[in-house]
Amino acid sequence: MNRIIFCGPFGGKKGRVGGGESGNNKTLKIFLEKGFFVKRVEKPYPFIKGFLGGVLYLFQVFVYYLRFLFSLVVSSKNTSVHITGFYGHLIYMEFFFVATAKIFSRKTVYELRAGGAVDYYLDGGYLYRFFFRKTVCTACNVLCQGKEYVTFLQSTFGIDGIYYPNYMEEQAFNTYGLGSDRSNNDAVVKLVYFGRLVASKNVEIVIEVAGNLKKKGLSIELSLIGPCVSSYRDILDKKLNEFDVASETRFLGSLASNYLFLELEKSHFFIFPTNEKREGHSNSLTEAMACGVVPVVSDFGFNRSVVNLDQLVISNIDSNMFSDEILSIWLGGVWQELSTNVRNRVKCNYLDTVVKERLVKSHVE
Repeated sequence: MNRIIFCGPFGGKKGRVGGGESGNNKTLKIFLEKGFFVKRVEKPYPFIKGFLGGVLYLFQVFVYYLRFLFSLVVSSKNTSVHITGFYGHLIYMEFFFVATAKIFSRKTVYELRAGGAVDYYLDGGYLYRFFFRKTVCTACNVLCQGKEYVTFLQSTFGIDGIYYPNYMEEQAFNTYGLGSDRSNNDAVVKLVYFGRLVASKNVEIVIEVAGNLKKKGLSIELSLIGPCVSSYRDILDKKLNEFDVASETRFLGSLASNYLFLELEKSHFFIFPTNEKREGHSNSLTEAMACGVVPVVSDFGFNRSVVNLDQLVISNIDSNMFSDEILSIWLGGVWQELSTNVRNRVKCNYLDTVVKERLVKSHVE
């Protein structure tokens, strides 16, 4: 049996759920399904702010490294190492993990997750670029969440990265998105945003888009799905009143996957005007497309390559540009065609059945 030492965040005792955790747990599931024995070495979470918190976190990282080192010491030659990489200030720690695995002659796969790696490298100083280069060049294989990373690694370091995007399970894909009777003839255009309701995702712009469409004569409904702190909810409520769409908007909070997909099956457009610095391949974007919801997105992270339709990618985060594109699609009668297109893109590129063999081969070949 092949064995893997898997280093990264998995949720911890508090069950934290973010892009890193959800991605790692899906990767873990594939390993287990393929018969690997997996030793998890969980990346610590800082739990106290300030100087004392920084000192404690350094101690946590030291213990994290010792646990990893012990796992290597007791491992056999047929053990490989999988390291989830978030670079930035973590690149120095990640380099030592990759370098230590090489000392033990273990095959090491470094997975570049989230967005921003190219900007971090180009904007970083000599020391940062040195450690980033050493990390990706020392690893046996580098998995890339975005196609942009594959291009960057080849052009900058001559490395053939392996495209390993975010994905969803085929079972969920086949369960949802098929039975919808949505069409361009619907009396109400249903808009949705789901994910974290935070300022960096520009949820206020989503509300402005809804307001613009209402002013232009469309009957709309807006669903905002996901966790939201009270201070930001106050900002959103003011924006709803300012753009006169409070009565057309629902805050649904966090939803379990089955209820979320049922909401998506009713929706026409997913509005995603994020400008979050670390935006990568959004799980929300994949899931919306899988349910035939036409995305209109900002040009951040890997949005452009995931959608692969330039008309759905808005170059500036401007609510008028977003609403004009939605209006053009709706009045132009092409919503159904685009809905079918984006769902097929997920089917061909972003299901576990499509990507799992790339992951396995990165460890065994």
